[in-house]
Amino acid sequence: DLVSLDEVPPHLIDAFRAVEDRRFESHVGIDPRRIAGALVANLRAGGIAQGGSTLTQQLVKNFFLTPERTLQRKATEAVMALLVESRYDKRAILETYLNEIYLGRRGPTAIHGVGEASYFLFGKRAADLTVAEAALVAAIIQSPNRLSPHRHPDEATERRALVLQLMNKQGRIDDETLAAATASLASSPGRW
Repeated sequence: DLVSLDEVPPHLIDAFRAVEDRRFESHVGIDPRRIAGALVANLRAGGIAQGGSTLTQQLVKNFFLTPERTLQRKATEAVMALLVESRYDKRAILETYLNEIYLGRRGPTAIHGVGEASYFLFGKRAADLTVAEAALVAAIIQSPNRLSPHRHPDEATERRALVLQLMNKQGRIDDETLAAATASLASSPGRW
């Protein structure tokens, strides 16, 4: 179920940007600040604890590259992201990302894109997602199978709360919207 940017609520885009690429509008395909932050976090953790990829890099990886974690693959991804950003506008990149991103499985079938994920998780169109529901869709990108609300509801709920907090901290939702989204979660725990 493909969606256009005009069909999705702004809070869905804001949820993705808050958790996956907060400087999407201002970078050129790679985000040196994010890469440096991820490097520091990974050195402190003694392994890979945080990624530094932008939405554009994730899109390039999903379309053209393998998921292997090597420096050569990451370098190729960065160069390709720069090329994509030089040839396409941000709206086209974001719309393609929202339609391509892997968001879990339904039996043997992979779920790609926010349109399909919205139907799978909530039985509704992406255009009709609430702030709390949009936060869940964005939350599971980090690890769609490990954060599946159907198999791991506690982990998914915790990650969704983080996305809502990030949206608030970054000024994407106000305190009232955060409180309403949090209250809606409390009144219907485990409802996806």
